[in-house]
Amino acid sequence: MVPSKKRRRRSAPGFFAAKNVILVIAGVLLVLAAGIGIISVTDIAGDMVLGIAAETVKEQTGLLLSAERVSGNPIRGYTLTGVSLDRKDAQEHNILTVGTLTLRINFASLLSGSPRLSLLSIGGVNTNLDILIEEITGLDIPETTGEGGGEIPIDRITLVNSRFDSSWGSFDVESIGANIRDSSMAIGISGVINGVPVIGNLDADMQSGGGLIAQLRRLELQIGAAGRLSASGSVTEKIAGHHDADGIALDIQGTLRGMDISDFAALSPYLSPDDFVGNADLDFTVGGTSSAPEMVASLNFSGSRIGGFPLESLSSGLRFINYRLFV
Repeated sequence: MVPSKKRRRRSAPGFFAAKNVILVIAGVLLVLAAGIGIISVTDIAGDMVLGIAAETVKEQTGLLLSAERVSGNPIRGYTLTGVSLDRKDAQEHNILTVGTLTLRINFASLLSGSPRLSLLSIGGVNTNLDILIEEITGLDIPETTGEGGGEIPIDRITLVNSRFDSSWGSFDVESIGANIRDSSMAIGISGVINGVPVIGNLDADMQSGGGLIAQLRRLELQIGAAGRLSASGSVTEKIAGHHDADGIALDIQGTLRGMDISDFAALSPYLSPDDFVGNADLDFTVGGTSSAPEMVASLNFSGSRIGGFPLESLSSGLRFINYRLFV
């Protein structure tokens, strides 16, 4: 018998078609991946971004924004180096210099038609806070009107590696970060005030109607090695024409536990930490206005010295009115 030959199975035409489609798709994806990889490390449209930012800042504040260098692209974001904000009156003078300013775009917001930033990061600020506040309060910034006007079009704002000096001392910022969602803010703080470490969190709602400026849901701070501050309350705009409509109304309640009073004294330029030895607990309520704050508190102290005077313990009510402390 003649042995039978095995017949090869012929692939169906559909198999070749599917294989070609897969190869084409894979090739396209490879090209796209390579293109994205190249774009992600390439500087694109930096001058245009700086121009748009400078124009926006000038329209909103009247200030001149400039930068020594701009790098980045829409994928990885943009970094501005050597940023300067200047006011031009009779002559140009600097208001603020920033080491680096990083911007990243929230791509999902582009689809909704309401562009916003996913990140605004500021680093390398070294300035006098008293002068900066004076300059900012002197700006003629137009008020935002309409619904949603109070919303900040940024998902997260950070301030890192910066220093602020003032008549009250210095604040070295390691990191301050704020996550923003609609009118809510969750803020984390880490830094050193006059040599005293401060770290903690703050949750608040920023409002633009009904006179309420901010609702402080929770403030938790560790001050020094063991001091813990907890507070909540509200900040409200005073009604125009009211007899006590001076400033912003304060309504805050809180506690301070395990506070080393030498750390507390270090926060003030008028006190010597060496004159204070001991620990204190405080329950307090803050009222009045921003221009004339008032505080009522109960104090429990144990230690050896307050203000340079020997004292082992003290339980007392406190009142702070007209910038005077009453025990």
